[in-house]
Amino acid sequence: MNLRMTLAGCCLLALFSCQKNSKEKTLFRMISPEKSGVVFNNLIPDNDTFNILSYEYIYNGGGVAIADFDNDGLSDLFFSGNLADNKLYQNKGGFHFEDVSSACGITAPGYWCSGVAVVDINQDGYKDLYICTNTYKEPARRRNLLFVNKMPQAGKLEFEELAAEYGIADTSYSTNSAFFDYDNDGDLDLFIINNNMQESRNPTVYTHEKHLLTSDRVDKLYRNDWPEGAAHPVYTDVSREAGITFEGYSLGLNICDLNQDGWKDIYVTNDFLSNDLMYINNQDGTFTNKASAYLKHTGLSAMGNDIADLNNDGLPDIVALDMLPESNYRKKTLLGPTNYTTFLYNERYGYMEQYIRNVLQVNQGKRPNSDDLVFSDEAMLAGIEATDWSWAPVIADFDRDGNRDLIITNGFPKDITDRDFMDYQSNNHAYVEQHKMLTMIPEVKIANYAYRNTGTAQFENVTERWGLNAPSFSNGAAYGDLDNDGDLDLVVNNINDAAFLYENTVDTGNYLRIELIGKPNNRDAIGATISYEGQHIRGFYEHTIYRGYLSSMDTRILIGLGRDSVANLAITWPDGKVTSLPGQKANQLLSIDYQRVEKEEGIKAPLAAGAIFSPAAIVPGDKIEDPDYIDYNYEPLLLHKLSQFGPGIAVGDANGDQLDDYYIPGPSRKKGKLYLQTPGGGFRLSADEMPVDPEQEELGAVFFDVDNDGDLDLYITCGSNQFPKSDRRYGDILLVNDKGHFTNISGQLGLPNLSSGCVRAADMDLDGDIDLFVSGRVLPGEYPLPASSYLLENKSGPDGIRLEPANSRAGGALENLGMVCDAIWSDYNSDGWPDLAVVGEWMPLTIFKNEKGQLKKLGNETGLENYTGWWNSIAAADFDQDGDMDYVATNFGENSSIRTSPERPVEIYAKDFDDNGSLDAIPFVYFKNQQGQLQKYSFHGRADLAKEMNKVKKMFTTHHQIGLVPMDSILSKEDLKGAYVLKATTFKTSYIENLGNGKFRVSPLPLAAQAAPAFGILADDFDSDGFIDILMVGNDHGVQPTLGRMDAMNGLFLKGDGAGHFKALSIAESGFYVPGNAKALASIFVGNQRAVITTQNNDVLLAFRYGPTARPFTPERDDIKVSFIGNNEEDMGTQALYYGNGFLSQSTRKVAVPEGAKKVVVTKYNGKNRSIDMK
Repeated sequence: MNLRMTLAGCCLLALFSCQKNSKEKTLFRMISPEKSGVVFNNLIPDNDTFNILSYEYIYNGGGVAIADFDNDGLSDLFFSGNLADNKLYQNKGGFHFEDVSSACGITAPGYWCSGVAVVDINQDGYKDLYICTNTYKEPARRRNLLFVNKMPQAGKLEFEELAAEYGIADTSYSTNSAFFDYDNDGDLDLFIINNNMQESRNPTVYTHEKHLLTSDRVDKLYRNDWPEGAAHPVYTDVSREAGITFEGYSLGLNICDLNQDGWKDIYVTNDFLSNDLMYINNQDGTFTNKASAYLKHTGLSAMGNDIADLNNDGLPDIVALDMLPESNYRKKTLLGPTNYTTFLYNERYGYMEQYIRNVLQVNQGKRPNSDDLVFSDEAMLAGIEATDWSWAPVIADFDRDGNRDLIITNGFPKDITDRDFMDYQSNNHAYVEQHKMLTMIPEVKIANYAYRNTGTAQFENVTERWGLNAPSFSNGAAYGDLDNDGDLDLVVNNINDAAFLYENTVDTGNYLRIELIGKPNNRDAIGATISYEGQHIRGFYEHTIYRGYLSSMDTRILIGLGRDSVANLAITWPDGKVTSLPGQKANQLLSIDYQRVEKEEGIKAPLAAGAIFSPAAIVPGDKIEDPDYIDYNYEPLLLHKLSQFGPGIAVGDANGDQLDDYYIPGPSRKKGKLYLQTPGGGFRLSADEMPVDPEQEELGAVFFDVDNDGDLDLYITCGSNQFPKSDRRYGDILLVNDKGHFTNISGQLGLPNLSSGCVRAADMDLDGDIDLFVSGRVLPGEYPLPASSYLLENKSGPDGIRLEPANSRAGGALENLGMVCDAIWSDYNSDGWPDLAVVGEWMPLTIFKNEKGQLKKLGNETGLENYTGWWNSIAAADFDQDGDMDYVATNFGENSSIRTSPERPVEIYAKDFDDNGSLDAIPFVYFKNQQGQLQKYSFHGRADLAKEMNKVKKMFTTHHQIGLVPMDSILSKEDLKGAYVLKATTFKTSYIENLGNGKFRVSPLPLAAQAAPAFGILADDFDSDGFIDILMVGNDHGVQPTLGRMDAMNGLFLKGDGAGHFKALSIAESGFYVPGNAKALASIFVGNQRAVITTQNNDVLLAFRYGPTARPFTPERDDIKVSFIGNNEEDMGTQALYYGNGFLSQSTRKVAVPEGAKKVVVTKYNGKNRSIDMK
């Protein structure tokens, strides 16, 4: 909860839902307070002296605990209160509860109680309560409380407060706590998270100090030291010696063995600027914070969190909540203007990237050759990023289908982050009385969210269908089987309303209820894990009850089995020993006692089989620095940067020694670099500095023989958004090769002077020399108007080098073609003429058919015209082995809060709407209105729109007004006359199957390919199984700041099956790991070893070897295809040859000769073949 933040540089979402009367059965049925007897209300009235303006954490709320305190087989309920007293309700069966709070002594009047942890602290078989307290300045009023269960007599509960006796009467403004065995000595230690808002320091101000050993904002670790002969443990503060030293405004806590090494780790979500913390257990009593190493970004105002395996891959995933709204109205009233300086300050002060949205950190396993973990935030891909002012994420299988679902609580009584209120307060705080100011603050009283997991961590919003649509100010929540019927019921702690008690009415799906009884000192077996497998499902569960926000779940476990009626279980106890229980029948309660079951020593999982790729030390270790240019200062409504595309890469034999070399184009103020391969398989920087102007912004490049003299010349495109249109620094470059020495002759040729993108070479007219296609990428300062692309016909001869404009060969179709990102020359119709496939931003997949040297742009007949997207790159291969050329095109991906479809496309309207002489480009997207229906709205809010069109300030005087109006209230029909309009109907990275007869079918690639914008791409048989695979890299760190960096991709290998289907392999399986802002990707031969090199913007190059060594076949300049023949004329595969393919990339033209190949048949551009015997 970030109240002081102006929320600049943030974006999106809120749900405005009211409870509807419906006779349709819902999964959850609310039990009224009158029936249940549960009338607890965390009532927090405000007044002139104590309110949201004087104490920002006044509405952080209380928690819930579900536990069987009296051991009668029925789970009881505990609620922590802030101003209200705590309440304990004894379960009498049939959803009837009795308030026994006063009699049992847990009410704690005068304390501001927060998180609640259930624990059998003295191991007497009865559950106790540890309560965190905070808020009050007097230490005596904020010491944490330990209520020890005195064992009920005649069913009557009684507790005694003994925190001081146990050494844990901590006074550090505690939020929550969890018990766990951090040192693996068999007993339960204690971790406490702290959050002191009483200090004078502004929590939104950046600071270099993050290790504050004595601060009340540093969390605490207490070790369980049970003195010999004592009746109970005594705890010792070991925080400092254990490495618990990072400050923060802690709100969420979870204990989990994240790296699965048998030692428990700690995850803490922090409010305001303070980074989230991921303390990894060093197995020696100390911890190391690995958050910045394992996570690429987090939420900004992070509240509660939960950790569980959401995609059933056996790895724990993390859900952490923030406050991004869902509705357009709430977005526009919450989010401030774009503020790029947030990124700059994060970097300067060493903070992680943080965004106002929920995160779902999907565990990708470990990095190759490392124990470091890899997480990718896929919350937007999963559809759970925006649930408004959220508190508790509760992960469990509520519908028993075998997939874990997600319920999120939210709401806030006084929305101090409302932009209009903040503006009013800023201008009038000195003149308006506080009680009047309080009446002007709106509330966020909305329904909680329910998401059903449809598999692989994809979620469906089922809030209405599950019956959780009552508006509320909800905080802590807990689940447990309150009526012992084999499903999980739900309890929610509300502010200023009675608590919610929901009965689960699910009648489908099988289940297992499991009660673990551990060793003495940990009778509830906290920290045990359960692996289970049936015919259709498999899963993994880690036993901790401290989840969500301020709350404790029931210790009894419920696992959904879906259709399976039998499951095999493997329980790994906290001491590492394993109990196997095969063939367990569904729909029963299993009570499993450590002392009574067989156990065996745990066996470490076998190492995975050898990965396909392995790192190769063939690239320099220094970063390729691309000076930052802030596009948004000049074009404030851009959705992503246009100045951060490079660097590209080109591979070829630059010095004629028969070894592949590579060139990396240089950004402005940095010259491009040529790396030459040495006979030993290394690379050295060419001693000859490349003759290029360092002021130019080089982007793409291609090696080709322009003058037919037998060596490779180099064409370099220049493009960006940081110079004026037609600036000389956009002029393309041609370097002519003379025995390994290059001469710049660009000024003699009149090459295109535009902000270009890719360059692709082919003999388009079959006259024996190589021609060029140069894409126009963007018109600087005039986004999104279309750029023209160019054909350059090679007319070189004895009288010199000539590259002449040849757009007439395309009949004018290349003029204003669009913002082209990539292209490839390939023969899609097998007629012997290279056709041109083009992809770009706001463009459809476009095919130019080569009709004997004339290019004809194909339209609707291809089936591609309606697939407009933000396409980045394209690769060609015969993926389905039917003899024709298919394609794969990378796109923006679907891990974004900007969603599109043919029915509801993302659109952009461009025109000088305010008649000030400059182009205004306004993007529109579909967000939910206040009734929950999708409607077309401006993506940007009032402040950003006013930067582009000052008249917006007069049209809409408040953020409230602009939050209500759809597109037609911002741009009138008159405004739209003459506007340039573009639409994007799909963001899916896709496989384009060639159906023959000029028809194509578009299908999305697997979900992993949609996790981020993908750029570099290669198609080859990387695993040597005879089928073409796909390798890609991606991410975009230049996306509009309120969207936040799109960084969930870590490189991706898609294994092909020869039928046009693909399977995503894990990092461990592929060995391919590229985590940064990756752009180009090219293949290269290092001696006889195949490898790939990828570039990363503002980061190092990475290289990977793959496959066995192979003899490289070197084609000639005008070869277009090679086919290998084995014994008995066996067809051993055909490979097309390209001059450039994939985003800003050129791969080697060399081809690996298959083992056993007897000859190679080589086809030239003119169709002539030659056969070469392989010796």
